[in-house]
Amino acid sequence: MNKKVVVMTGATSGFGASWFHSLTKEIDAEFFILARNKDKFQSLLTGVPTNVKKDVHFVECELSSFVSVFNAIGSIKAQVTSVDILINNAGIFPSDLPCYNSDALEMAFVVNHLAPLLITLLLEEKLRNANLSKIVNTSSFQHFNAKLNLEDVNFKGSEYSAMLAYQNSKLCTVLSTRYLSTFLGKNISINCFDPGIVDTSMTQKAFPKVLRWTHPLLRTFFRNGAKGAETGIYLSTERNVEQNTGGYYKDKRLKQPSLTAQSKIIASQLHQMSTELIRPYLSR
Repeated sequence: MNKKVVVMTGATSGFGASWFHSLTKEIDAEFFILARNKDKFQSLLTGVPTNVKKDVHFVECELSSFVSVFNAIGSIKAQVTSVDILINNAGIFPSDLPCYNSDALEMAFVVNHLAPLLITLLLEEKLRNANLSKIVNTSSFQHFNAKLNLEDVNFKGSEYSAMLAYQNSKLCTVLSTRYLSTFLGKNISINCFDPGIVDTSMTQKAFPKVLRWTHPLLRTFFRNGAKGAETGIYLSTERNVEQNTGGYYKDKRLKQPSLTAQSKIIASQLHQMSTELIRPYLSR
């Protein structure tokens, strides 16, 4: 039986490491890990059996750069005929002051939404080549608090807030997941999930400055990496999930996302705008 092919972002930190390690035990697969830091990638392999390590590949990628994403995915496509599981887990909580990539796009919108969308569309053919393939996107309950303005996703004409930029990007994840599910086809399932409040450096960064002193006190109530990864692992491996697509999950159960996230009109507008922004890299 041929090994599955797994492409994953966000494996070298946070609950992504737990997710990756669980997958190495549950499925026989070849892994392509997109990451910036090779030292972190090497640390990720600690404890992984030697016979598994040989099938785990580092793919250098800076998600804030569309050129880097395009080159990274091009490298993977040259090595595989199909992709069975695509995991878009990497994400950032943006800085307190607005920060933009080389294309003058707000960083959370790029890393948390546009980069995963570009990866997904670049790998679409390889995903179709698999018998039944899965895409799993990491969202957040914070999408319920989003106030997405499609005419100003870069906060050029409105007051910037790091939390709002993050919330908007996670709403984009749900909207995009639901929209893509309508045309990817029956043999590709795409779902997203909320990992809950997990004890990671991103969670600490998300605390308002005036409340960051409470983080050491509250972190005992946060989820550990294994718990945070639980639903992602479920969506990656559970066979019954293949019957559902476009879903938003929490604690391995299908949930209703926000009303805005359920809007087909907003999802379509977002997709049209997003694909225009990344189109130069889709047509190469």
